[in-house]
Amino acid sequence: MSAEQVETSQIQLYIQSSSLALLYYDYALTFPDEKAYIWGSRFSLSTFLYIWCRYALVANSIFLLAFLNVIGDDRYDAPHYVR
Repeated sequence: MSAEQVETSQIQLYIQSSSLALLYYDYALTFPDEKAYIWGSRFSLSTFLYIWCRYALVANSIFLLAFLNVIGDDRYDAPHYVR
């Protein structure tokens, strides 16, 4: 792997990680409203669609990171990653 490819991979990992952090931050901010309006209401099609759309992104992100072997891969542990 060339130095340019390593740098590109590292940048992509940083972008993915920061996107997930922002997503979880949004979830943390809006969870009290979600609990009151979604989980406290009667289950309906709109409730199902809300839950599906909201949490499918999390499942997809985790699957993608696992598929790309980022989760549990020691290549991304600095300082030996960038030599």
